[in-house]
Amino acid sequence: MALHSNISPSSAKRWMACPGSVALCAQLPKPKSGEAAAEGTGAHGLAEKLLKGELTKQKLLAMEGETLRVEDYDIEITEEMIDAVILYHDTIKADEAALRKNGRGAAVVVEYEVKAVAGSIDDHVYGTCDTRMYQKGNTLRVYDFKYGAGVIVEARENEQMMIYGISALD
Repeated sequence: MALHSNISPSSAKRWMACPGSVALCAQLPKPKSGEAAAEGTGAHGLAEKLLKGELTKQKLLAMEGETLRVEDYDIEITEEMIDAVILYHDTIKADEAALRKNGRGAAVVVEYEVKAVAGSIDDHVYGTCDTRMYQKGNTLRVYDFKYGAGVIVEARENEQMMIYGISALD
């Protein structure tokens, strides 16, 4: 598979509304990421490290004011970024604890940065799901950490998240 799908979950809103955009976009040069995207990527990296236990909250808090080099940008670790990363972490850990406590017996599986292929749609529909959590016969949850500026993301009936759900079922 290619490194990036032309019909990725992250662009599903566009290609579902306009299937012809897939062919047109394939002819265009890949645009350079902007600073807001780089800021989101930096926050995302911190969130992943915190969830995987590679970074503690105390160390993260101490990083305020430091700079991350993301692509061609110097991104400052701000209090706002740290707060968002901790909120994401705490939400996932609380959901996981609640699922483990429910007494249904089945194991709770939590996966971070999992390749999500929605083969029942098309083998070329794939991306990376930030966090996927499930308990067989009970619950499936998918999470996508959003941080940055410029785009408002609607959580309800979100095409990207629904495709991540389909990929988990596949």
